[in-house]
Amino acid sequence: MFLGVARIVLALVTAAAVGVQFAHGLQSPTFRPTNFFSFFTIQSNVFCAIILLIAGSYALRKRPSDELALLRGASTLYMLITGIVYAALLSGSEAALQTTIPWVNLVVHYVIPLWMLFDWLIDTPALWLNYSAILARWLVYPLGYVFYSLARGAVVGWYPYPFLNARLHGYPFVCAMIVAIAVFSLALGSALVWIAGRPRIRRGHS
Repeated sequence: MFLGVARIVLALVTAAAVGVQFAHGLQSPTFRPTNFFSFFTIQSNVFCAIILLIAGSYALRKRPSDELALLRGASTLYMLITGIVYAALLSGSEAALQTTIPWVNLVVHYVIPLWMLFDWLIDTPALWLNYSAILARWLVYPLGYVFYSLARGAVVGWYPYPFLNARLHGYPFVCAMIVAIAVFSLALGSALVWIAGRPRIRRGHS
């Protein structure tokens, strides 16, 4: 009961944070909705809100779902990438401080990533696919996002994050950053899959 209610409440909080930030942006004459929804943070939080709402409903009805477990893992990975990359590369930057409402920043970059990790640890599903199959599915979106950001940036001259700005830093730097984040994401995803595999291993020996 607690887990289901908590998921639904946090889904609504996440949706409210994104909505309030969007409404705040509309007050600026330079605001572009397409740019707003091109941030990985926004996309990952919207996806997370949807998954939390569905997972909360399933938890209240005590109906486990293998497909939902896979989506929960993907959302957990994306939110952890969001939180850790923000803390490591963007936290405290002048641009972030000027454009993001403080409580929204706290929710989308800290509270929800930490909750998703906690949620995965206390309600760990037993995923039925092997490591490579799970990681391949989970990493399709982050890799696609990078290609989208670079392609769109080359056309419109705007990049969602400084480390993706090829015009400013050059492609060698950007590629190095992408490789570093990709390796980190692979390691993080592998850890989540390993955690999910532990209950299955225990059952196999019981």
